Amino acid sequence: MKNTFLKTLGWLPCILLLTGAINHFALVQTRDLSPWLGGGFGMFASTDVGPSRLLVVTAMNENGDEYTVPLKGQLKKLRYRARGLPDRNQLEVLARATWEKLEKKPVDETGSPLASLRVEVWKTRYQAVSLQPQQTQIALEQFDFRQ
Repeated sequence: MKNTFLKTLGWLPCILLLTGAINHFALVQTRDLSPWLGGGFGMFASTDVGPSRLLVVTAMNENGDEYTVPLKGQLKKLRYRARGLPDRNQLEVLARATWEKLEKKPVDETGSPLASLRVEVWKTRYQAVSLQPQQTQIALEQFDFRQ
């Protein structure tokens, strides 16, 4: 009985590593996780690293004017997370924090109330023969947190 338990316990590290690799592969394929994150199992086979992804937050006021919001301070950490795994939850956390920041200190000079935020994430891919970079949009969400 004890021998069987020890043999089974010996396989535990292999099972955990395999489970982590399968989970990482699934998130990369289904939720656009950067291959460099979440275990980094694809880091040497991909140029899709966080800094090569572009995340843009655009604010729209009630007049219809649009402007890009600079992401500084606490928002930089949220931007990093949203770039790495751009699912709706991560983008909403970033958008909500940005909305709260803009309500306290607006970037818009017109003084018009904030109407909505658009969050976009773009991935850089390189063409096989020419190696020309090409931007591909991997996430686009619109948020309106008005009460």
